[in-house]
Amino acid sequence: MSDKTNTTAYMGLAAMHFKTNRTENGFDVLKQAISADTRITHDCLALMEMHGIEEDRMFRALPDRVEP
Repeated sequence: MSDKTNTTAYMGLAAMHFKTNRTENGFDVLKQAISADTRITHDCLALMEMHGIEEDRMFRALPDRVEP
């Protein structure tokens, strides 16, 4: 599976969780996505904003630390 496909899958799964009021599950998915590829952080933040997640809750989707 290519990186683009992985990113699409992560984003789609997180969006599904947000739409079905399973926000914490969505945060977990985005945390995994960002850990796998930090370049998608902006897209993940935009997805959360699109689903009405407040800025002060978005930090839950950010990994504690990303290592190569």
